[in-house]
Amino acid sequence: MEGLGYIFILSVVGTALAVIVFNQIISYSSALFASGVTYFIPIVAVLIGVGFGEERCFYCKLLAAIKIEISKSKIIFHTVVL
Repeated sequence: MEGLGYIFILSVVGTALAVIVFNQIISYSSALFASGVTYFIPIVAVLIGVGFGEERCFYCKLLAAIKIEISKSKIIFHTVVL
């Protein structure tokens, strides 16, 4: 049980620290930059996984990422046009 307590403390502190840093990034730059960073994190994570040989279905994830980027660009396009 002691180990679960430490895991809980580390997860709460880590999440709180991440939220504080993310809000600082937004205050120093723009929300557009912060959202762009948020979209790149999974892409970098998959590439790191491929680099270490942990990703089994790289092409499945690549196609999913392309589909997400296409849908994201449609949302941005509709927002700008309208």
